[in-house]
Amino acid sequence: ATITKQQKAVVSTQSTGDSFYTALVTYDDAIPTCQEVSGILETTVWEDPNDIDGIREKRNRICELVGVKPPKLLVTTKQAPKPASVEAFDSYSDLVGRAGY
Repeated sequence: ATITKQQKAVVSTQSTGDSFYTALVTYDDAIPTCQEVSGILETTVWEDPNDIDGIREKRNRICELVGVKPPKLLVTTKQAPKPASVEAFDSYSDLVGRAGY
């Protein structure tokens, strides 16, 4: 079975949510918005790969409730590969050409 990047993210998100919920239950007096945060953690299906945007919204809401700046989604673009430079005697054809054969 192949594990995709998205599946790894879902497992990581679920694990983080579970750990956070455990800490929240243990230290419930530390966060004034504990009940709302607990409600979000209990009702969110963290392992749903079809609802990544919804999971992000819930995560961001939890961040707001506990006073943490929500992470930003990085948008990456694929860049064209850089052309390989030909160093002196980098290839056999270059060697033969320089030797005059």
